Parts: sequence; C-alpha cells; structure tokens
Amino acid sequence: MRNSILLIASAVLFSLLTSNRMNATGVKVSITLHTGREITGELLVVTDSVLVISRSVGLTYDKLKADTAGIMTVTKDEIKTLIICGKSYVVDGLLLGGIFGMGVGTLLSYEPQGAEANNSNFDPLGAGSGAILIGMAGGMALGAFVGVTSTTSDKEMNIEGRKHIAFLNEYSRFYDRSLPDFLQKYVSPKLNAHEN
Repeated sequence: MRNSILLIASAVLFSLLTSNRMNATGVKVSITLHTGREITGELLVVTDSVLVISRSVGLTYDKLKADTAGIMTVTKDEIKTLIICGKSYVVDGLLLGGIFGMGVGTLLSYEPQGAEANNSNFDPLGAGSGAILIGMAGGMALGAFVGVTSTTSDKEMNIEGRKHIAFLNEYSRFYDRSLPDFLQKYVSPKLNAHEN
C-alpha cells in the first residue's frame, strides 16, 4: 500500500514540475520595436500579422477582461527583436519536493497500531519522526534538481515565415480559433478600422 502511494505521489510531483501550462498563461515576452521602444508582457494572441500583448503577466481571465487598457497590439513589421523570457522552476521544485518529502517521511514513520502500544502513532523502533525531516530534505533536493532541469533561458525568436509564427503561437495564451470576444477587436482589421 505504501509503495503504491509513493509511486502515485512521485508521478504527480513530476507532472506538476514538468508542465509548461500549469497556470494556463502565455509566456512572458520582451519586444524591441524598430523605434527603440521596448515592450514587455504576456503573449496573448499570435496571428500572421499581429501579436497581442498584455502588459501584466499572469492575470486571471476576469482581470484580463476587465483591464483591456493594458492590452496592446504590435504588428509584425514593427518588431525588431522578440525574446521569449525564460522561467525558473527551482522554487516550485523546492516547495513541491519538500511537501512531497514530508508526506513520504510521514508515511514511513507512521504506525497505525502505535497509539495503543507506544502512546504515539510514530514507531519508536522504526524510522521515527526523523524520517519526516529526512524525507523533506530528500524531496527538496529531488525537487530542486527537477526544477533546475525544467528551467528555461531567454530565447530570441525569428518571426519571419509561417512556420515561425505557428511555433510562436504555441506559446500564446489564446489561439485564433478560440479567441474570447473582448480580444476579437485586437486581431480583426475590420473592427480596428471602425474604431479609428
């Protein structure tokens, strides 16, 4: 029973740490325009001609919908360089690994019949309460290792050509075909022409 729980918990920890879409947000990008202006924000939408950026990174859907003043459109022709900002998962790994390790240590040191025999649920002859600390330290070490291997560095992107746009689209929060209504005006040239 303990081995099954350990195996399931290990799989959950690994999937949480290696998932790139945990928060369902777009990546953070840094764009330098030909004018020299730099824009940093979350990549919301990528089309063949425009990128839609939110100046605030990681907003919930409702806050993003309410804060449309922070959303801007950048045409492909205006962009000099586009950098996808890397993300560190070390802290996530330390926290999740520490919690996982404490759970493993607790399972290893727990004795179901211990309360009657030892006045405690921890087995005095077994791993004992030190297993919780050892498990936490081991879990943090493992989590930090997985976090370091999952960490990404800044990456400059080429936006010329359909293949590169399709690749960049995978990093955006929304795809063209599932755009919410409040973002339609940023990608539709007909709607933008009526607003000007």
